[in-house]
Amino acid sequence: MLSGVFLPGGAPSAPPTPADILATQALIVSDGAALLDRLVRSRAPLMSPDPAPAAAQAAWANPVVAWMQRGTQAVTPQTHPEAARTLASLAAGLHDGLLVADLARANGMAVSDDALLATTASMILAAQTPLQQAHYQALAQTAIWVGVWQERSDGTAVANGIAIGQAVATDVLAFLADDRAVSAASNAPVVFRPVDPAHGGAPTLPEPEPGAWQLTPPRYLPPALPHWGAVRPIGFVHLDDLNVVGPPAWESHRFAQARDMFAQIQADRAAVLTGDAPTLPVQPDPVALWMQQTHDLITQADLRGHAAAQVYAATTAALHTGFILAYRGTYDHLVVRPITWMQQTDPAWTPAWETPPTPSYPCAVSTVSAAAATVLIDAFPEATDAIGTQYRFLRDAGVDTGVHWPIDIDAGDGLGEALGRRIVRQGRIP
Repeated sequence: MLSGVFLPGGAPSAPPTPADILATQALIVSDGAALLDRLVRSRAPLMSPDPAPAAAQAAWANPVVAWMQRGTQAVTPQTHPEAARTLASLAAGLHDGLLVADLARANGMAVSDDALLATTASMILAAQTPLQQAHYQALAQTAIWVGVWQERSDGTAVANGIAIGQAVATDVLAFLADDRAVSAASNAPVVFRPVDPAHGGAPTLPEPEPGAWQLTPPRYLPPALPHWGAVRPIGFVHLDDLNVVGPPAWESHRFAQARDMFAQIQADRAAVLTGDAPTLPVQPDPVALWMQQTHDLITQADLRGHAAAQVYAATTAALHTGFILAYRGTYDHLVVRPITWMQQTDPAWTPAWETPPTPSYPCAVSTVSAAAATVLIDAFPEATDAIGTQYRFLRDAGVDTGVHWPIDIDAGDGLGEALGRRIVRQGRIP
């Protein structure tokens, strides 16, 4: 089973203690002993409110899954890279919090996992989605007490769980405040900005080199998240050796083959579309799809506690880090999108989806999908076929719908698979 740590390390010579496990497995909380020292050891027990209805308690039967599901719902308005970051931070908080709880129990403290998880999750989600702060606080008021109502813990354990959860969430939020996801200065590249026919005017300079990325119709949006390649990943010391292989030159035989293949795929697509206004496919959300598959697999396997948190930590790290690596490569190479080339010879041509406002190479969706699929297949080999089906659907969609070259998909596949293998190799409990 995967753990949450993505750092190399050898097998210990003796069974690890809770302190050893925390030191080697934690993603963000680097010093659990110091965290516990910040807490008051003799904490007064809290008085339980009246029990919630049975149905409300049942919703928290598997609190790790329940909080990750609520996190997945919360990030819907965010961009895909931002959503992956939020979910990776949430999974890391739950994962690290459970490790700190084990260390606390080894030091004689009673700790309610329900209270710890509810406090950690609600604080992280409230900070990342501030308009929903009251909603998550209300959810936590039920989730915190489920262990007491079901006679698994007491008021002292709840008080300690809340305190540890607050400390863990504080560490997670401090990490996010310094991970470079919020860029103070624009890192947007200098790009050719074509004329928007709806507004007229002259195109801006510089003139593009052949095959260089330009802003794309119909909205000619500015570059999206050009700084994202510099975001600090969760759980890795460095990723300098994980970079996408550079694209072939625009004039090369290989890129000419990619253009010919793309054009043929689009011709085949046009041949099967009938009617004046054919129904186009809805653009999928790769983060939501991979999270749903992760929820389903964890639930089917009845994973709980540490085991569930480890899988979530690994999968969300694959998504979050995959976007970082893909965006790093995208803005390093600035490869033109297919729509620019296609409309030079057929101005009426449009893709099935609106082209995203980022350069084309590599494909971010194929990168994160290959990484997530690699992690999940290792954790759930019995589900290889189902995982592979979703992976192929997401990877093929970019070319089929006209927003990516075939070489973008291949490059993303290679980059994502390498990332997934890194997580699997370095994230296994010795």
